Amino acid sequence: MLFRLFVIVYIALLVAVPHALAVTKDTTHTASNAPQTTNTSPTEKVRIAVASNFKHTLEKIALLFTRKQKNVQVRVSSAASGALFAYILNGAPFDIFLSADSVFPRRLEQRGIALANTRVRYAEGQLVLLFARHVEKLATPFAPPLLLRPEVKHIAIANHHLAPYGRATLETLHALGIQHAVQSKIITGNNIGQVNHFIASGNAQAGFVSMAQILQQEKLPPHWPVAPGLHSPLQQEMVRLTKRPIAVAFWEFMRSDEVRSVIYSSGYR
Repeated sequence: MLFRLFVIVYIALLVAVPHALAVTKDTTHTASNAPQTTNTSPTEKVRIAVASNFKHTLEKIALLFTRKQKNVQVRVSSAASGALFAYILNGAPFDIFLSADSVFPRRLEQRGIALANTRVRYAEGQLVLLFARHVEKLATPFAPPLLLRPEVKHIAIANHHLAPYGRATLETLHALGIQHAVQSKIITGNNIGQVNHFIASGNAQAGFVSMAQILQQEKLPPHWPVAPGLHSPLQQEMVRLTKRPIAVAFWEFMRSDEVRSVIYSSGYR
């Protein structure tokens, strides 16, 4: 079973990774005047691979971390969890991997790539059905039937081979009994960030994203939180890939009460 699933992911990556590379973004966070709490060398870097849904939240956490460290940079690379998994298998030099599920971190642990006893849950994601603002008039307390309306020509979802939120979306459509009815409307993004872009640009009238993406917007768009029972829990886990002291410091910071507060306020459980 594991071999079969690996083959499916590998084949999907042959097609999707070139595109995923194009949407993977590196950002660096520093705080040059931050108080020193640990001894680090000048401009020491911690390199983090993060699932697209958590990128914005991680950037807030990275800023908090650099304020507590002296001369430290946090380099954040985001993409679909499956794409990041493939990069790591091919030797990408990350210190920490924050996935949108528990599957990919567990596989890195099983292969001896992730350090033992460093796989922990950092958040539980919330799936949301998002509508474009120009179809806001359609919004009702029970939104899924709106996907069948002719006004909704395209529904954006994340690639279920690469993105855990994509898998959760297919489970949700199946549980609602409308998967086959909307199949012809579905357009696929490499990751959940691209799904959000499809909706914002008007290329899709609806799509499934994370609650965190909804809360980032100044004015809340029309949306419908998906009931947790409609899909497998989005247990988001992280693993440490190196023993570098700065990586250990960030991994421990991710488990602090301060960071948990940021995560919860960003739309995660």
